[in-house]
Amino acid sequence: MLWLALLLPDFPLQVVAGHDDGQPVAVYEPERQQPRIRVANRAARWAGICPGEASVFNPNLLAVFRMETGLK
Repeated sequence: MLWLALLLPDFPLQVVAGHDDGQPVAVYEPERQQPRIRVANRAARWAGICPGEASVFNPNLLAVFRMETGLK
């Protein structure tokens, strides 16, 4: 039996952004209390937006995408 494990931490960002054009982009996922940033591109991190941050309403962030999860 063969197993393969893949670690793709920026995959949600690559799917929604497609390419990095220099604009701050982040993907968030809803949680029970407050949405959290899941992954952010380099421009967003440079602007002070960090993965794990609770607030997605940051004035430095130009585009935010919600990550849909099928797991409950």
